[in-house]
Amino acid sequence: MLSPADRLLVHRDTGIPGLGLVLDAAAMLELLRDACEGGDVQAVTPRYLRYKPGTNALVAYDVRVDGLTVSVHAKAHAAGDGPSVESRMHKADGRAVCHPVLGFSRMLLPGVRVGVSAFPNDEKVRDLVSVIDDGRRRDLLQRAVASRPMLAEAGLRPLSYKPERRFVGALMVEGRPEAVVRVQSRGTTLRPSLPPSTRLLRLQRVLGRREWRGVSITDWIEGDTFESLVGRGEAGRVAAEVGRALATLHALPGEGVPERRVSDDRQAIEAAASLVAVVLPELGLAARDLVTRVGVLLKAPVRPVLVHGDLHQGQLVLGASGVGLIDLDEVACGAAMSDLASLVASVLADTVTDRVATAEAFAIADAVVAGYAREAGGTLTGLDTWVAAHLLRRVPQPFRARQANWPTTTERLLSLARGALDTPRWRERRRAAALRMPSDPAMPALALAAQPRHVEQALAGLPGQGWRHVRVCEVRLLRHKPGRRGLIEYAVAGVPPRPDHIVTVIAKVRARGADERTASLMRQLWDGVFAPDSAHGASVPQPFGVVPGLSCWLQARVPGVPATEWAWGSDAEPVMRRAAAALRLLHTSDIVVHRSHDVEAELSALHPRLARLAAARPALTTRVARLAAACATGLGRLPSPRPALVHRDFHPDHLLWNGTRLHLIDFDLAAHGDAALDVGNLVAHLVELGLRRRGDEASLRPAIDAFVHAYLSDAPEVTAAAVEAWTVVALVRLAALSVDLPGRGHTTEALIDLCERRLDAAPPLTLAVRPSVVETP
Repeated sequence: MLSPADRLLVHRDTGIPGLGLVLDAAAMLELLRDACEGGDVQAVTPRYLRYKPGTNALVAYDVRVDGLTVSVHAKAHAAGDGPSVESRMHKADGRAVCHPVLGFSRMLLPGVRVGVSAFPNDEKVRDLVSVIDDGRRRDLLQRAVASRPMLAEAGLRPLSYKPERRFVGALMVEGRPEAVVRVQSRGTTLRPSLPPSTRLLRLQRVLGRREWRGVSITDWIEGDTFESLVGRGEAGRVAAEVGRALATLHALPGEGVPERRVSDDRQAIEAAASLVAVVLPELGLAARDLVTRVGVLLKAPVRPVLVHGDLHQGQLVLGASGVGLIDLDEVACGAAMSDLASLVASVLADTVTDRVATAEAFAIADAVVAGYAREAGGTLTGLDTWVAAHLLRRVPQPFRARQANWPTTTERLLSLARGALDTPRWRERRRAAALRMPSDPAMPALALAAQPRHVEQALAGLPGQGWRHVRVCEVRLLRHKPGRRGLIEYAVAGVPPRPDHIVTVIAKVRARGADERTASLMRQLWDGVFAPDSAHGASVPQPFGVVPGLSCWLQARVPGVPATEWAWGSDAEPVMRRAAAALRLLHTSDIVVHRSHDVEAELSALHPRLARLAAARPALTTRVARLAAACATGLGRLPSPRPALVHRDFHPDHLLWNGTRLHLIDFDLAAHGDAALDVGNLVAHLVELGLRRRGDEASLRPAIDAFVHAYLSDAPEVTAAAVEAWTVVALVRLAALSVDLPGRGHTTEALIDLCERRLDAAPPLTLAVRPSVVETP
């Protein structure tokens, strides 16, 4: 019987007809009972799942039959998946081995495009039979490890098996394991030769291999795995030794091993988040938010060292000869902190299943990190970010391992990953080195803002914050517009009331001096309608204060994914309705700002941009002039609006959603003006986004309709005609900007065409508003 979460997944993924069958252990039990001739099939337990949405799903089962446990796997294919299942299985029939207990080798269910294979039949790991069969294994070992003749007569004890990936078994001599044999799919690159073992670390040695068959034989390292010691509560005494051994690995030469780039790790966490969004859509936004945050932090260059590449507790063996490192198939030259974080994440992940108490897991992790730092020297730059990344990579594991409560465990893992990023535990608390800033004579404060000691003194003077003993641990320049402004991010330790945590602070530096007006507005919004715990679910970043000496004001960094990403999702419409309600709250606020923005100001800002567009694309000069005149005419037709507090730069990048709360950011241009300006501006940006990314101006129509209808339903004084007029003006502005912004030049003429079509639509400058939909012409 399918669990509720599995049932929903099957309902969503209609492209794989047999998905429901392979996920349903009870249905597979009945199938195998019917197929097994004479055997008593007592239980079927799923243990491994590899799922490619819309393409295929492979599930491995432990099947209890006649008192024995045998391995079976089933693979469900997409309805239009290339060669038929029948033809693929027919090709494999020549190598098929009938299982002595189950009584079949392979089964085919063409109606649902499912193939069922009994061990050792494997479509990808074709030489598995050569290892399982005693005679063929003897021949293989005699050739591969001629220096160890006793292994030729060894028995085989299976250790692990992932269908279509690899099989690992122990070669047994007189009842004791003497070596390990691995069989992988043909074409898999086997691990390179590694340096010899050291005093602190023993590396599993390659004894022999058959490269073309994907077979390798390595020595056996006797001892207890670190995983078993953690489970027995005995890891604390050896955790520091494990950290030291890992540092030893990272100090070894890495000649001849492949490179593992940070971009490879980023792709891995993106893939994990994408899978989470498919299997549990309600967690998709939170996962993508973490990917975005982690991805930004992992852009710093790293010095590559020799790394394990797939390190977890089960890969470390502790015995009489010290710490041994096994399963070195993924060894590479990469980021040392990624390797350490992978091990730490594997320990912390045990807390979500209550295998290990949280306090104990963190104590073990602390000891591993301390041992590593003692042996390696230097700093552990970025460790917390890497831990978050590896926890995020593990988020789909409960689903893949077919845990009974996988939705709950998945959510707990995601929360653990977020905590690693939000409350760094191992980030370096020492004062950061000064950041070298680009020269900017118009902004001398930019250089001062890069000096951690100078910044700490400024932070200590912030009224009402109590930041007298803070320390700036990191400085990062996020954006810089020469002669105008800069955006700097600080990691600040020692902030009350949790001085053990690190807070991320954003500094907005301006050439004309600190923007005290925007800082004051943000304080009023934070203290009022957009408080952090507001019932309507929308907030603004917490402002910390103004630092005149650095020509900046400070605010907290807020988590969330911009609407440029979540507007495409299935849950975008309710979030867009929340955005509309939040914008309406802003527009009806009684906060006074000392700046206004009217039609004349808008056209004055638009005309220079259109002149640059005409200069860049002379062939468009006449059409650009007509659009300029049409914008002036369209806005001039509108009645004088009731002044509202408008954002003035309300676009998708300034709407951050973290799965539970919406954050509105970047109020630097806020003024009193026409409320329809903000509505039209967001509509125009969403239209342009769809055109730019997917070549379809209507691709975000559901999100746009939800937003506009929700806003106009609550704003009787704002007309659909006004929204359309401001939408066209914003689209014209985006067409002008497209020649200046990288990656947008291909949209210029399409945007101009779109503007002309909207202006020519009948009736002109209107939105047809009905009770449940908003239609744009």
